[in-house]
Amino acid sequence: MMSMNSSMKQLIERDKDVACTLSSKLEAVLGAGFRQVGDCVFFSSLFDEQSLPNTDFIQQYYLDSTGYECGINQIHLEDYCDTDLLCVSRLFVERFLSKWSENFAEAVVAILSYEVSEEFGEISIFRFHTKRPGEAFINSDDTESFGEALMMVEIGLK
Repeated sequence: MMSMNSSMKQLIERDKDVACTLSSKLEAVLGAGFRQVGDCVFFSSLFDEQSLPNTDFIQQYYLDSTGYECGINQIHLEDYCDTDLLCVSRLFVERFLSKWSENFAEAVVAILSYEVSEEFGEISIFRFHTKRPGEAFINSDDTESFGEALMMVEIGLK
């Protein structure tokens, strides 16, 4: 299931003919794979712990496991890319979903946001979390309320 706001739809339509490739740094993030700790999954390159923080810590700073996963699994794609950021960001989502499907049957939600800031230029943030009953980082029915372009893709069994 894919949902996106009108801002993202316009950007995708504008850039539909742009071709791009992932940088070696982004390929390395995906190539390093995932680390499953408890009921959470992380990019191995971003999380090297053997256990999760205690529940009180997660609830105080992240509200729930979904928030914690999104906090750890947040990548500023502009830090890994010099050109065609939106195209590279969409390609990263596609490759992430493929990599996930190779490793897990559980459902996952991939979230991509994109904006152009006067101060910082292009900003594209990728996050993901496993799908859990009663938890959501962003409600898929609420994408239009975000100022930046937003896309969410959910795949898997749950």
